[in-house]
Amino acid sequence: MNYYSLLPLSGLIAGAVLFILVLYRNRKASLNRTYALFALFIGVYSLFNFLNFNSPTAEVAYFWEKTETLGITIAIAFLFHFSLIFTKVDEKRRKYFALSVYILSISIVAVHFTTNLITDHMELAYWGYNVVPGILGHLLFVPYIFCTIVLSLLLFLRFLRSTKSAIEKKQAKIIFFGILVPLITGTLTDLLPEVTGEYIMPLGSGSTAIMSAFIAYAMLKYRLMTLTPSLAAENIIKTMADYLLVINRDRTVAFLSDSALDALKYRNKNQLSEKLRETFPEKMFDTVIDRIEKENYMKDLDTTLRTKEGKSIPVSLNGSIIKGSSGETLGYVLIMRDMSKIAELIKSLQERTAELEKSKKELEKSKKELEMKVGESEMFNKLAVGRELKMVEMKKRIRELEGNT
Repeated sequence: MNYYSLLPLSGLIAGAVLFILVLYRNRKASLNRTYALFALFIGVYSLFNFLNFNSPTAEVAYFWEKTETLGITIAIAFLFHFSLIFTKVDEKRRKYFALSVYILSISIVAVHFTTNLITDHMELAYWGYNVVPGILGHLLFVPYIFCTIVLSLLLFLRFLRSTKSAIEKKQAKIIFFGILVPLITGTLTDLLPEVTGEYIMPLGSGSTAIMSAFIAYAMLKYRLMTLTPSLAAENIIKTMADYLLVINRDRTVAFLSDSALDALKYRNKNQLSEKLRETFPEKMFDTVIDRIEKENYMKDLDTTLRTKEGKSIPVSLNGSIIKGSSGETLGYVLIMRDMSKIAELIKSLQERTAELEKSKKELEKSKKELEMKVGESEMFNKLAVGRELKMVEMKKRIRELEGNT
């Protein structure tokens, strides 16, 4: 056996292990399925690269090289798709970009299998058989591999600047450096020989094994591609609008949410611990903790919080006790909802109610005045009608008297 072929053999093993491990972690997640397919095609690439290294003739090596290129071309497309999903690119753009890369990769494979434009022939080298590229080898295939990997790296760089999750940052950094390995080795083994004129043993499959090691480390240490209750809780806490405050048994701050930190204007939990009692109204903090200690919980307490700058924030406080397995007190959880907007809304409603009450009184006053005027008008009309009737009777009586005379 060609001992140089141990390098692609390591890539085959790494691809197979990651394929099984990622699907075992969570086969329903699109992120996992995409990466598993990437690992699968890396395994295909490494397998045929291994066979290529051990080929007895140039013709056999040429056949294995074509199949090997299928694996790496499709694998790179899945890597780019994985990068789009991990870095949370907008779904509409993600589908467009991924589809474009898949179409390009399939087109390259079709050209490679039906022509010699990408690989012209194979020639013997000290490690086995080396690829002599065709006209499209450097014009299409190498730029496709190089540009797709660079785009994946740029996606991770952008994601590192935008994400606020500490775990996601650590995961992204490891994946970034893992992807950087095949880019560097590919540049050395594919582009450098064109400048120096001396071929170097291809390290692509071996570099994918190193990249797989980076990914495996991120999976094991930082729960990459694994949805756990603790990871879900961390993301919920980071995005929650309510203020979360976890208090140690000695009544210092153990943890607080980003929303609480931003609202209270402190840099970190240590600063807040020093001013914790000043953050609540006088003696209110100890009163709250004592009550939670006694009753195990507190519900809908209206109070205020004071920021570092002295501004008051009206809140509705709920709290509960944290106990260990043997019943001992470990700490306390306080969840506070900012009632500022609700207070403003209530004030606005009160003002509107007062305006409506005032308008109602004015309408009632106008109604009474109108009723008085209507009454006066009716009385005048009655008097006027009565006078006219009286005048008619008097005229009639006068005519009667004149007729008698």
